[in-house]
Amino acid sequence: MIQNPVRIGLVGLGTVGTGVAKLLLEDLDAIYRRTGIRLELACIVDQDIKTPRKITLPQGLLSPDLNRILMIRVFKSASNWLGDKNSQTNSGKAVRGR
Repeated sequence: MIQNPVRIGLVGLGTVGTGVAKLLLEDLDAIYRRTGIRLELACIVDQDIKTPRKITLPQGLLSPDLNRILMIRVFKSASNWLGDKNSQTNSGKAVRGR
């Protein structure tokens, strides 16, 4: 089983993004029981952070800055978790091995 959580960053908080965020915030224990994987919703990026949402988000989770996803190293954590030996990360971008 994975010790460190897989950090997830969402881009967009429309209908789909809100549904995914709700699942990640409310059903983490059920996901862990089924998969053995700990997930963490680390960041949500959306251009509009002022519009009221149909979901209550923890303070600081929503940001208008897309670079925030790279700063929290979401991609590196996911890549490490996947254990793809042909893939490396470089500044948050997946790079396929040759």
